[in-house]
Amino acid sequence: MLTNKYWEDRYRAEEKARELADKRVAYQLNGVYQQHANNIQKEIDSFWQRYADKEGITKLEAKQRADRLDMVNVEFKARQLVERANRLRERGQKVTSEDFTKAENDLMRLYNLKMKTSRLEVLQANIKLHQYDLALSEFEIIDKHLTESIRRENLFSAGVLNMTLGSFEASKVSADSIVYANFNNATWSSRVWERQSELRDIVKKGVADTVLRGKGTNLLINQLRKEFDVSYSYARRLAVTESARVYSEAQKANYGANGVEWFEVMTELKACKICQPFNGKIFKVSELIPALNAPPFHPNCRCTTVPHFRKDANRYGRRDDTDYKILNNKYVAKDGEKVYNQGMDKLDSLVSSGSISEARGDVEKQKSDFAIKYYEQLKNSNRADVVEKMVKSSKLSHSTVSEALEHILDNQYLLWDFEAFEERMMNFYPHYDMAQSFQRLYLGNPKKYDILMLQHESLESYYMNQLKMDYDEAHKRANLQFNYQEASENGED
Repeated sequence: MLTNKYWEDRYRAEEKARELADKRVAYQLNGVYQQHANNIQKEIDSFWQRYADKEGITKLEAKQRADRLDMVNVEFKARQLVERANRLRERGQKVTSEDFTKAENDLMRLYNLKMKTSRLEVLQANIKLHQYDLALSEFEIIDKHLTESIRRENLFSAGVLNMTLGSFEASKVSADSIVYANFNNATWSSRVWERQSELRDIVKKGVADTVLRGKGTNLLINQLRKEFDVSYSYARRLAVTESARVYSEAQKANYGANGVEWFEVMTELKACKICQPFNGKIFKVSELIPALNAPPFHPNCRCTTVPHFRKDANRYGRRDDTDYKILNNKYVAKDGEKVYNQGMDKLDSLVSSGSISEARGDVEKQKSDFAIKYYEQLKNSNRADVVEKMVKSSKLSHSTVSEALEHILDNQYLLWDFEAFEERMMNFYPHYDMAQSFQRLYLGNPKKYDILMLQHESLESYYMNQLKMDYDEAHKRANLQFNYQEASENGED
């Protein structure tokens, strides 16, 4: 029989597995984007080496007739791409959408280039082929990721719900219907082709403008790489967000097939302020709708749902409705990643005279309000006085304390803004647990993990400001030496 601890361990382990799967797909997408950006740069460099002199390339040279051998190479590569799409169809993958049909027709037009095709047109055709190859690779990677997400969810549900599923192949039809379902009035595959079409137009215009002006290629290459980086970010976000959608849809199907009438939202450990209000909320399975009352609640969301049994609370080891909610809140509250502004425990006496109380209203709002107010209090205080008091209570060096405070309160980094739904330069969101740690350090009664927090933030600051790491990598590296999150979760005094 499942116990509450079993539920918590089981779902948190699955959460980590999903996060690893999302990181793998991001790595794969980054690889193909880098590869094709490099290939396009090689095409441009090769073109320039063949036709440009020390003054650049003239418009007349660019418009001269291309060599027949160059045209044959384009035709050959176009045929290869169409054959690749056909092989996907033979394996049952859905590459027959209207969007891809348009792409194929475009490729087929490259089968027989006109004898008067210019050098510039051949260059653009070669670049277009690389971009179609990129689009097809992105399609394959995301399609596999989403299909595997359903497979993983089916296997996980089979264990949790003690159900017996047929073979994966037997459920492939339902898997396809989930993977290719509309989400916010479009399918993920149509979003891929639409974005790739926009990218092709940008590249085509950039190449034509550069060649016909006869200018150098450095500016063009830099611009194209920026556009590829933007497209990769969209692709990564699409893969992660769509995987959350298919998880929810698969859970709905599995709940329905096993007589589960209610589900409960369980937010991830990195729950943001968008997701936090949904934590512990209970809804009917028949009314489950991704982005409305089930994940994803925003791009890159990794929250999940769990079955909820109202009439038989002891089923699967749940003692009562409240017990699991308290357990959930406990673990949601303990994540230490400040960028997501997670939930917390107690209210600070400097800002409020009492502890957090459900009777006074929204607990999460009380916690968030305290964190914001205390961060502002620290920012507006005499920094030298704050540093001296924390140095005295922590017995750390002046530089360590000062760097930690600057890192958290003053510095801006490229972070995800959950209100604007985009990455931008910003401060970290105020974090309740850290606000409590700062207060204890300031008042002279710190816990061991409060001191660990200063060491962690100082080292993280070094990684981000001196070694130019992004937040995720810097946070991970700093945790290897000073794991504030783990220590605070374990209550190490």
